[in-house]
Amino acid sequence: MLTRIHLLLAGLLVALQLSAAVGAPESTSKEDLSAAINKGIELLDGKKTTEFLERYMVPDDIEKMKKSGHWEEITAEFKKDHVDEVLKVLNFIKDAKPKISEDGETATFDVTKLEGKHPNELHFRKIKDVWYIADH
Repeated sequence: MLTRIHLLLAGLLVALQLSAAVGAPESTSKEDLSAAINKGIELLDGKKTTEFLERYMVPDDIEKMKKSGHWEEITAEFKKDHVDEVLKVLNFIKDAKPKISEDGETATFDVTKLEGKHPNELHFRKIKDVWYIADH
């Protein structure tokens, strides 16, 4: 179970790096992702960890976790062990420029220069015009 939680949290960190659509004006694209990142920082600063997970996890993943009966365990583990690191990563990337996928549906931030326990990249995936943290 712990491995699943770590994979999920790594996926959350990766997803935070996905950004705006290819071909869209840079300022509009960046503002959309930037607003999402800033909202994530605001939620975590406000200790709203469950709201953060519900907003930034891919909806299908949340549904699977809730159906599996592990949702409470995941939210408790995130709150206990991962909030500070995710907040640190979000603050690190908030002014960074991500690499955007060809289809414009993912944005990837390089966080290799940030110290701490986290993946080397953070990804965001755009689903129905909303940015979510994703594992790739």
